[in-house]
Amino acid sequence: MFLQTHTPLALGRRTLLRLSGGEVREVMAEATVVWSRPQRQDKGPPGMGLKFEALDSGAQALLRRIISEEQRGVAFGS
Repeated sequence: MFLQTHTPLALGRRTLLRLSGGEVREVMAEATVVWSRPQRQDKGPPGMGLKFEALDSGAQALLRRIISEEQRGVAFGS
């Protein structure tokens, strides 16, 4: 997953993300930084690529929903 940020973490760094899916539902997910782009380049905005570690089926479903809503430009939870 790409996470746009002006302060990407270092390659190989593990981090804990809190994914909020509305309706008072949150999922904590551990991820590892697999690539990083610290400054805006021709290839795109600054950010980092994350690989999620051991997501259970509920967390996977929520993540798919968040990404789907984001790609369609729909405000999540509305």
